[in-house]
Amino acid sequence: MRFAARFAALSAVLCMLPALYAQELPAGEGKDLVASQCASCHGLEQVTAHRDSKDGWDGVVGYMVSRGMSATNDEVKIIVDYLAKSFPSPPPAPKPVPAKGK
Repeated sequence: MRFAARFAALSAVLCMLPALYAQELPAGEGKDLVASQCASCHGLEQVTAHRDSKDGWDGVVGYMVSRGMSATNDEVKIIVDYLAKSFPSPPPAPKPVPAKGK
């Protein structure tokens, strides 16, 4: 009986994790999907630390699907759009401006 009670408590905590992780993500369509799909295998810090283009995010999400992510094709599109908008590639570094008179 103790095992069943502990299992139930652990299950309840695990079910709440995507909601807790979702608080770390920017608002937008796809936030809940990213929280539930991505956080089911790894922490969202891996997501929020990564920056990429839409094509890059499409490759990352495609790789995750090949590793077992259970998103539908429509959900994948929403996830990729959300990630590309929320975590885009960094802009190129500005070119140095030559000093006047040189």
